[in-house]
Amino acid sequence: YEMLAGLDEPTLDEMLLESDTRYRLLYAGQSPGTEGPRGQLLHEQAKFKELEAALSVFVSDDGRRAFWDFLAALIHLGEVDFEDLSGGDRGGPPSPG
Repeated sequence: YEMLAGLDEPTLDEMLLESDTRYRLLYAGQSPGTEGPRGQLLHEQAKFKELEAALSVFVSDDGRRAFWDFLAALIHLGEVDFEDLSGGDRGGPPSPG
């Protein structure tokens, strides 16, 4: 939540993320809805700034960007729908005769 609230729009655009989208990975098990109250958004932005400041002590700008890119990739993977094309076979070894 904090990354989406804290990164600027151009960076989110580069990652193909939108700050107002409820991604499944982040909101698993929660009912769909709109962005939370303004106070929650401000809290998440503040927490992101705090995290960025802590990381900047020992992680370079490029390292932090790589970390955010990795998290963005995980968020995108959470949006993928998988379909079982094997006809119910779980892919294990064949049953004995």
